[in-house]
Amino acid sequence: MTAPLVQAPNGYDAAEIPGDLDSTRLVRTLPETRGRRVYLFLGRLDPAQKGLDLLIQAAAQSGLRNSALVIVGPDWRGGRKRLKRLAQGSSSDFPVRILDAAYAQAKYELMAGADIFVHTSRWEGMPQAVLEAAALGLPCLLTSVADPWGRLAGQDAAWAVEANPASIAEGLQRAAAAEDSQLRDMGARARRTVTQDFQWRQAAEALRDGYVKYALK
Repeated sequence: MTAPLVQAPNGYDAAEIPGDLDSTRLVRTLPETRGRRVYLFLGRLDPAQKGLDLLIQAAAQSGLRNSALVIVGPDWRGGRKRLKRLAQGSSSDFPVRILDAAYAQAKYELMAGADIFVHTSRWEGMPQAVLEAAALGLPCLLTSVADPWGRLAGQDAAWAVEANPASIAEGLQRAAAAEDSQLRDMGARARRTVTQDFQWRQAAEALRDGYVKYALK
């Protein structure tokens, strides 16, 4: 016996983004990021699911200079301690820094100070943080499971990578080689994709239609 499956996207309202963001918060918090291309992860510090161990390994393998990886989020079952151990060996050319969880205005300001949003999960549902970053206009580097239905990579708003250090390192290198104008264009496409394809109205309509189609038979 099988049950019907209805796919309904998470929604995000770009109006939630504060209008007076201070994009200098990140560099004021971490002065060593100044002048570097900054990759930012924001979410639960769960190395297994979120692939943060892979991400730190990839940063070390990438051979990049003048870059920085910033990981922001609440601890999850000792994940922060494990990640800090991994980050201790990071290169001065590509430092890895781990910050406590940030919320509301502070969260958006940290994202606004980054160049690329990174989410390298091994498995996912539909990460809200990716929608938030894309709505803010950040280009993304994502594993396929972290890219909602492949929409961002499909719109050239994200680099798609596999959940292993070699693939992620290659993605970091591609992002590092991008011109600032390319990042702005990708960010604009990311914002457009979220505002067009991931509205709460669409989620509600998908659930309503599924209910009508299957539950009312």
